[in-house]
Amino acid sequence: LWHKASNMYPLFNAKANISSKTWTFPSGAKQQFSHMFTENDKESHRGKGYSFISFDEVNQFSKEQVTFLMTCLRSEADMNSFCLMSMNPDPDSWVLPLVEFYLDSNGNPDPDKIGLIRHFVVKDGDFVFGDSEEYFKENHPESVYVINRLTGEKLYIRPKRFTFIAANIFDNPALIEANPAYLSELQNLPEHEREKELWGNWYARAKGANYLQRDWLHKADKIPDGSITVNAYDKAYT
Repeated sequence: LWHKASNMYPLFNAKANISSKTWTFPSGAKQQFSHMFTENDKESHRGKGYSFISFDEVNQFSKEQVTFLMTCLRSEADMNSFCLMSMNPDPDSWVLPLVEFYLDSNGNPDPDKIGLIRHFVVKDGDFVFGDSEEYFKENHPESVYVINRLTGEKLYIRPKRFTFIAANIFDNPALIEANPAYLSELQNLPEHEREKELWGNWYARAKGANYLQRDWLHKADKIPDGSITVNAYDKAYT
């Protein structure tokens, strides 16, 4: 990411500080690149106040690292502080529950839901979602109302907002033009990888890892005489 920024940010007259991995723009805005290789690395951000936090391949970080860093979104800049996360679909990631609302039953992004605004709070380390602020006022008032113990004043703190934007290579025609072979590489991946990397399917797995698919079975015209009928139930499904 630092090397990509080195090709872009000078066009906006930004100055680089290689030792601190920081870019400073003419407006005074600063952007810093860093990493949290271990769980304890998050402590280096304690007490900081950020306007914007971005995770590249967020599934490579733990949920605890992400929620901790989100507590640093308290900049005094004249803007709404926000967090942006990007990744490729991963059915085993802690991120799946965040985006599942926006998927259809097959795991593909649902065009009718992409971009809808949802509301959430982080409660005991988990994300709790609702369709409106009123949902939290009625069902989780302890998460949005805070009593000032010194004055007894009751304060309302609205839940955070969340949305999901799905994108694939066809949303980046400049990339296709610059490297048309990349599209061919995606098209020729194994089926489950192609479904994820090219089409953004969050449920795609290798054939052996999927639940039983009905199209694997063939329907018999009739049950042969003397056959034994067996009903099987997977009680561990949930």
